[in-house]
Amino acid sequence: MNTTRKRQKREPTKFGEILLRAIERRKMNKTSFCSKVGVSTGFISGVYYGDKKPPMQAVEMWARALKLCRDDRKLFVLEAAKTHAPQALLDHVSLLEVKLEKLHQCSDYKKINNIPSWDREGMPRNSSR
Repeated sequence: MNTTRKRQKREPTKFGEILLRAIERRKMNKTSFCSKVGVSTGFISGVYYGDKKPPMQAVEMWARALKLCRDDRKLFVLEAAKTHAPQALLDHVSLLEVKLEKLHQCSDYKKINNIPSWDREGMPRNSSR
């Protein structure tokens, strides 16, 4: 009886891909990164494949260790947070992102539907406060 099993190729999570790219961009390897942030390589592999979740209290420290710029850090933290979210919420967010992209593609949508522009504080421009 043959008990060997073929190992299925596993795909990394989006956060895992972002983490690995950031490590490689810093000319580090997983072992040196793990040593720098105080976790095992097995833990990082688990995070990479989605078997483990990145601890949110450590994600900012990981971003600092990787010297991420502001925009990269924002994406890094957001994708780490998504690993903790329920699938139903992630599905809903994905649907909203698709709808938002379709709205952005329609250049006349704002004009047709009389949708105001928004300022940095989330208030409609040219409105009384």
